[in-house]
Amino acid sequence: MSDIYASGDQIFIISLGTVFPTFFLNDGNLIKHNITPPVGGTGSLSYNYFLNANLFLGGEVGGMFFSTLANHMLYIIPLGLRTGYQFYFWRFEFPVNLTIGMVWHNYISNQYYGLYIKGGGSAFYRYNPDWSFGLNLNWYWFPQWTSKGREIEHGIPV
Repeated sequence: MSDIYASGDQIFIISLGTVFPTFFLNDGNLIKHNITPPVGGTGSLSYNYFLNANLFLGGEVGGMFFSTLANHMLYIIPLGLRTGYQFYFWRFEFPVNLTIGMVWHNYISNQYYGLYIKGGGSAFYRYNPDWSFGLNLNWYWFPQWTSKGREIEHGIPV
């Protein structure tokens, strides 16, 4: 089978899913939580432009919401630039990507604007030349700093 993509090809990705926070850090210390994970929702729109059959550049905008350790709702809107490499096997596509950008947080009456980094991988089945379906697995890092410049939280904020 020839390459699925060529230089100049473009794809648009629509993703919907569930958020499962992996851990919470505060001041470098792991916060042990006794919750059945604070599950939330996520969605994003992404665009990829292929430089060759495997390498792509693009951007994405998304949103997520979920309950925190204090049982409040946290809303996050990330906007970033992405790059990645896509592997192929028969009609399956396996892209891995890295995204760096800015993020807005809204928690109760607190708002925060900062950096985010996301790494991820996917597995898609190429249904036909226009459609692929599959699963994404991503890990986000949302560092936050106090006004003194000291980092206070990593991972999913609390």
